[in-house]
Amino acid sequence: MRALLAVLALAAAVVAGGSGCGSGDDGATESGTTSTASSPSTSSSTSSTAPPSPSTTFSTAPSSTTLPAAAGDLEAKSGPARGTGVALLTQVRIGRHPGFDRVVFEFAGGNRPEWSVVYDPGPFSADGSGAPVPVRGEAFLLVHMQGGSGFNLDTGEQTYDGPDRLTAAGTAGLTEVVRTGDFEAVMGWVIGTDGRAPFRVTTLDAPSRLVVDVADQP
Repeated sequence: MRALLAVLALAAAVVAGGSGCGSGDDGATESGTTSTASSPSTSSSTSSTAPPSPSTTFSTAPSSTTLPAAAGDLEAKSGPARGTGVALLTQVRIGRHPGFDRVVFEFAGGNRPEWSVVYDPGPFSADGSGAPVPVRGEAFLLVHMQGGSGFNLDTGEQTYDGPDRLTAAGTAGLTEVVRTGDFEAVMGWVIGTDGRAPFRVTTLDAPSRLVVDVADQP
């Protein structure tokens, strides 16, 4: 009888110990500010490998790794500046993601210029000189930045030393990205595309970035 009671007590202890397993914190957290250039995750649940979600301005749907037509539109978009002083452009990048092409404008520090992105039929001309600026494509997204420059007037430093014309190799709809001006803290860039397609604009921090995603043609 004593042996039977001992077995029953041991079994009860095992069950009680097992019920506490798996209740620990999995450590998954998600931030509202993206600190990497990785594509945001579409999942509502988080994991230790999922990138943080970006802060989005004038986006018609949450940022995702794909850009269906419902996630963007053809309407003009705009957003306010962030920080004080002139936002200094450091890099312009073109990338390809499933369902959309991406253009990233990166700035030094935490500043970002006031911006607007709109389809514009062209033709385009250089700010200041008025010289014609040809852009390949059937449709064009004009990116206007007020309070931004690739040149630091305080130090005399050229913060953006990349090309004025970037070829969109490996993209589905983008043809090229062309700078039309950088004059008196006003910058203009044109994104050439194969046709008018839905687009969205996202702002990211650390580093400060302005991101334009253009959906693939249906």
